[in-house]
Amino acid sequence: MKKMRLLAGWILLVLLFSVFFACEKEIDPPKEDYTYTLIGEGTDAYLAISKYTGSKTSITVPSQHNGFPVKTIAAHCFSYSDTITNVTIPDSVTAISDYAFQNCTSLVFVAIPDNVEKIGQAAFAQCTSLKTIALPAGVTTISERLFDSSGLESLEISAAVTKIEKFAFGSCTKLKAITIPDTVKSVANNSFVGCTGLKDLTFGQAVLKTGFRHVFAADENDGGKIPQPEKIVITSGDVLARDTFTGCVNLKEIVFPDTMSEIGEMALMSCVSLQEVHLPASLKVLRESVFQNCESLEKLTLPEGLISIEIFSFSGCYALKEVVVPATVTSVEYLAFEEPSLLKSLVFLCEENSVMASFAKEHGYIYKTA
Repeated sequence: MKKMRLLAGWILLVLLFSVFFACEKEIDPPKEDYTYTLIGEGTDAYLAISKYTGSKTSITVPSQHNGFPVKTIAAHCFSYSDTITNVTIPDSVTAISDYAFQNCTSLVFVAIPDNVEKIGQAAFAQCTSLKTIALPAGVTTISERLFDSSGLESLEISAAVTKIEKFAFGSCTKLKAITIPDTVKSVANNSFVGCTGLKDLTFGQAVLKTGFRHVFAADENDGGKIPQPEKIVITSGDVLARDTFTGCVNLKEIVFPDTMSEIGEMALMSCVSLQEVHLPASLKVLRESVFQNCESLEKLTLPEGLISIEIFSFSGCYALKEVVVPATVTSVEYLAFEEPSLLKSLVFLCEENSVMASFAKEHGYIYKTA
């Protein structure tokens, strides 16, 4: 009997231990998807998410943990994930660190709150599935290599941005159009290096200051090979340097701001597809060879206030049919246009007693009074 009681006691003890451990396992907290770093002390303390360790494809980043607000996404937090597709970042976050989402090759959507004031370098580099992204209003700098080799097709640069760093959009070969607002005061060399798909460009003084070829070079290693946009709109600036767009063979249309008073020699030379040119109201001189070999150019209206047309300005423009010339023009240099025998369809529209009319009579061109 004593042995039976002892056996029963052992069985009861085993059962109690089993229940205890079963209960302990059951109340274990679920495995966290994130690791955190506590920064600061007291009421100023906050968390940085150091690493995402989960396996979800769609993620909503937590705004707090254990009573501390999440304010920073740390460097490499989500980098090199090939499964994450969607990320929503909470309003508590103010900074996204370097390389935070680098090489997240499946990432297609990121919601970034306006509270974010800084996005570190290469944060979205090599995100090859990311076609578009809305930058928060608080970001003033587009950091170095931020979108390098990403899949971006479009992006709106807000008026808050004042600086674009080098390689920010490097090798974004799918980027079709970009508008750089006049609020941007600094654009680094090679900001858009390798963006070979760009067709539509809008920019102002900041790009002209750095240099079109330096900003939009097609390949950083080829000595400054230029991109081939189809349309360029310049929104601000006083001077366009010589040779700026020479050899942009796909360029069909260009618009200048009325503030621009100087377009340098050969600035549009050999733009063989150029058909539409909107010249600035402030322009005083058509410089030497400015439109030379623009063989698709058929019509052009020269602005009121233009004074001089220099030699070879329209040399090689064999398709010219109509040029409107204001009475303000007081000098037209010989060989500014091709020989009249090569321009049988060309008609100058000008005033009867103008310098242009006299030039046409003297050299055998056709003119009509405007």
